[in-house]
Amino acid sequence: MAEAMKNIKAGASMRLETEAVIHSLNGKLDTAIIISHEDCNHCLAEYKGEVCTAVWNPFSGYYYVDDIYGKVQKQ
Repeated sequence: MAEAMKNIKAGASMRLETEAVIHSLNGKLDTAIIISHEDCNHCLAEYKGEVCTAVWNPFSGYYYVDDIYGKVQKQ
């Protein structure tokens, strides 16, 4: 995963299916699709049909998806 992150340009659009730490699961892992990665603190993920904010933690190697407070409203 870390090697793949080196190849992503800032602000790049993507669709990366990966294991992520999910807020509503109290920190347990589940599959999410990363759809945007601007930098470590500004990512978007799709989880169970909802677009949510996420952050990338390079130390743990996981995205942290906030599907409780970070839901993005569709326009």
